[in-house]
Amino acid sequence: MSASQLVRRCRLNLSAARRRWGFRVLAGACAGALLLASIWPTTRAQSTASAQSAQTMGGVATGIARTYTSRRTVGITDPKAPIVFEDVTARTALAKFRNVCGTPAKNYIIETVSGSVAIFDYDNDGLPDIYLLNGSTIDAMRGKEKPPRAALYHNLGNWRFEDVTDKAGVANERWGMGVAVGDYNNDGFLDIYVSNFGVSRLYRNNGDGTFTDVAEKVGVARRGWSTGATWGDYDGDGRLDLFVPGYVEFDINNPPPSPAVRASGSRLGFPPSPATRLSFSNRTQPRPARQARHCSQPSAAKPAAMTTRSSVSEKRPPSR
Repeated sequence: MSASQLVRRCRLNLSAARRRWGFRVLAGACAGALLLASIWPTTRAQSTASAQSAQTMGGVATGIARTYTSRRTVGITDPKAPIVFEDVTARTALAKFRNVCGTPAKNYIIETVSGSVAIFDYDNDGLPDIYLLNGSTIDAMRGKEKPPRAALYHNLGNWRFEDVTDKAGVANERWGMGVAVGDYNNDGFLDIYVSNFGVSRLYRNNGDGTFTDVAEKVGVARRGWSTGATWGDYDGDGRLDLFVPGYVEFDINNPPPSPAVRASGSRLGFPPSPATRLSFSNRTQPRPARQARHCSQPSAAKPAAMTTRSSVSEKRPPSR
């Protein structure tokens, strides 16, 4: 109803309203209706403009914000809901794996982080296999005790896994910090790069269930404290390149005083490394346009080399 129609109706009912409710009541109602009719178009236009402006800026109008005084999901469960995930570790060989990361006291920063996991089909049989990276201890790094080992579990199907670490040659036995999987030499078999504290490794997949550490040979054996590496073809040449981040300097043979015995108020932490990143450009043969999932034979070419894109200047702790 327009404003003029509303005014007309008010006038027609004015005399009756005087007798029944009183002039003042109807007059107030008519005035309120006129005010509402006058401001409604303006308010609607402003609301439309605000919504259009929000959409232009990438936002979406979601209505009036609501504040709830109670936690709306606490205690709300459906006993008939289906089980989506089930922990079946105890039924597999993975139950024997134990991650080691320093001592329980965690006196040093190196003891607070370690380990990683990679799930990939290393033998191209269509079943995802599991590689669990392990940490270490300061005494193991100093040669005073047996170092912990990583583990490669071959997927046999039906939730059965076989520990093939020794056969594959990927025990690492260094302080593992991260693992990245990629086919760096384009032979159809996935290779493993392990970021370590100490010296990192590149396990080349030989295609017969075994791996060979070629990190020194191809120039990617980064020394120091390396963290999670990443494969990626940054220059689009069809060859996987490698990015290896570095963390702080920590001399395993000359650590700072233990927090358990140091004086109160002493600072913790270590200075940052002067060069904390390293990238490697892959100089192997370009990747074919399309490859089959399964390759029958690995490439017989000599191990490929990788070129270091940036240098690192840091103290190098002794490695095992």
